[in-house]
Amino acid sequence: MDIEEVSKYFHLPIAEVAQKLNVCVSALKKLCRANGIIRWPHRKIKSLDKKIESLKSTTNLSIEHQQSIQLEISSLTAKRNLLIQKPQLFITKSKKKTKSKSKNKKTNKK
Repeated sequence: MDIEEVSKYFHLPIAEVAQKLNVCVSALKKLCRANGIIRWPHRKIKSLDKKIESLKSTTNLSIEHQQSIQLEISSLTAKRNLLIQKPQLFITKSKKKTKSKSKNKKTNKK
């Protein structure tokens, strides 16, 4: 199994893909990370699909607005296609904000 075979399934949840390919989710994640894909792109693709469908469903607009919506749809579609081909370009490791605990706790003295 290689990343090209797996990339055909990026639009599906990782657990579903693992089941279809008869591998565990951890093995699939390991393969992806070895190829520079930090996060499974399903949710990003789903988000782009929703935006595209939302724009397609807009009606009763002026010709100028229709043209700008068509350009936006084309842009989102191109981004979606590139995301499927090279997800490592779009999905980066997020920096989680951690709450720092103060070492110097104030004590109440009476």
